[in-house]
Amino acid sequence: MQDCYERYRLTDYEDPSDAILHSVISRIDYKVFFHRHTYYEIFLLYSGRILHEVNGKAMEIPSNTIIFIRPDDFHQYRQLGDEDCGLVRLWISPQIMEDLIRFLGKSSGVKRLLDDNLPPCTSIQKTEMQSFVKRFEAVFSFRQEEESRRVATLKQLLMELVFHFIGIINPVQDENLPHWFSELCRQMSQKDNFVLGLERLFELSPVSREHLSRSFKKYLGITPTQYINRLRLNYAANQLANTNRKIVDVCYDSGFGNLSYFYNCFKSAYGVVPKVYRLQKLTPANLDHS
Repeated sequence: MQDCYERYRLTDYEDPSDAILHSVISRIDYKVFFHRHTYYEIFLLYSGRILHEVNGKAMEIPSNTIIFIRPDDFHQYRQLGDEDCGLVRLWISPQIMEDLIRFLGKSSGVKRLLDDNLPPCTSIQKTEMQSFVKRFEAVFSFRQEEESRRVATLKQLLMELVFHFIGIINPVQDENLPHWFSELCRQMSQKDNFVLGLERLFELSPVSREHLSRSFKKYLGITPTQYINRLRLNYAANQLANTNRKIVDVCYDSGFGNLSYFYNCFKSAYGVVPKVYRLQKLTPANLDHS
């Protein structure tokens, strides 16, 4: 894989508040010393391992991990072991991030994303990481006159990455809930888990299937299947409102295996079918890149 870098730098922008840039690096054989940014940064470590020292703590980061770096984070990193480290770096201006956070609302997941002492990091499946890398590489094929398309594509990728950190919808939180149940809901709110459905829920659960079903009825008033569908539908709704992906692709990517069932569930939850929902949510920015 050939290293790819943006043709621009943040300082090249007349108005850097709306800048979003990225690079794809196949080998890191150097140490990046302690520094801070005036912008946000997301790492996608797609191969190898790094030692990441940040805000007074050292962490070993394995491959297929995403790391969210805030402007105030003080960090350095270097390769660990002999395997080459492959890294995608996404630089995001504060203005773009603030716009996204305003859209997401003041949830506990967003608060943790911004306020936790250590930068949030999350692992994803290898196949999904490979897909992200290919999509980031594809952006370099855009011509200079396609700047608006480049920005829109990177913003879409940014949104998908942020969803991995905040879990699409807020994890279930209630002081009266058993810790195991809250933790299970937190894990299931990650896309890697809810797309796999009931079997993944049962696999992660520390209690029997019967006990788990009774707990969902007792604490949330719904069945495990209804809970998983809520997670999937929330993800699908965000995709429909903020991307130009085909509805059938959104359906299967959300974890639904049947398009007709997806339409029925979506209309029941949102009152309209997916196509109408998308039309209701379209903004001028969406229309420019449809």
